[in-house]
Order: sequence, then C-alpha cells, then structure tokens
Amino acid sequence: SFKGTEKRTRENLELEIENKGGNLNAYTTREYTSYILQVDKSEFNWGIELLSDILLDPNTNKNLSTKKKEQFIQNYLSVFENQIYFAGFAHENIYRGHSIGNPILGKKENINGVTRKMIVDFHDLNYTGENLLFVVSGNISHDQVEN
Repeated sequence: SFKGTEKRTRENLELEIENKGGNLNAYTTREYTSYILQVDKSEFNWGIELLSDILLDPNTNKNLSTKKKEQFIQNYLSVFENQIYFAGFAHENIYRGHSIGNPILGKKENINGVTRKMIVDFHDLNYTGENLLFVVSGNISHDQVEN
C-alpha cells in the first residue's frame, strides 16, 4: 500500500482516491517501478496532481524505513515460502556482477542496514525527469495532456 505524501496521509490518500472513483496500483520489477492510476476523464487534472505528489514528495518520515524493513522482511520470507527463490537464484547467477542480477527486494542481510537517508537519496537520484516516462491512455486530447 502507499504510505502517503508530505501533504497526504496514507488514510487521506486512500480516501481521496476512493471518493474520486479512482484506482491506484504500483509494482516493481528489476528494471522499473510502475504507478498506475485509473480515473474518470473528468478527474484527469486531479490525477496528474496526485501522481506528481506521490512521485515527487513521498512520505519519508523516520518510522517509514522501519515499517518498510518489516515489510521487506515479510516479503522476503514469503518469496522463500513460494519457491520463487530458485528463479531469483538463477537470475542472480545469469547476471552475476551486474546490478540487474540483484533480487528485487534486496538481500536479506542488507535490509536492516537501510536508513531513511539512503531511501531519500535513492529517490532524489532516480525519480527525476530524465528517468520518468509518463503514459496517458483514454479519451484525452494531446493538448489537455500537454497543458
């Protein structure tokens, strides 16, 4: 789930999306993170503002990294339980020595060492204009998207 932004708590974010009739989802692969927001055409401008807020001003309070660590560890353990570990092991060996060979969730031994500063620095380095691709689908004019 989304942790909120500096101006929207997690609860307010979820309620706002629900009240607008929207649907927000995200997923991470080895190569990218995708945020998907589905909204009615009449809520397009609000949707752009919301995605911008999530991407550019995420909540990185001090408790977030601890919560994230716990979530990572739970996800990490479920990976082993679901036997996805073996596919990850093969991927790691195929791409040995390259960052794309690293597990998506990171290595268990590194998770506890993650700090809030590391999260903020990673975000500031990677979530920048040249790294972002924005795609719009639906009955929206090019001019409206450009504006």
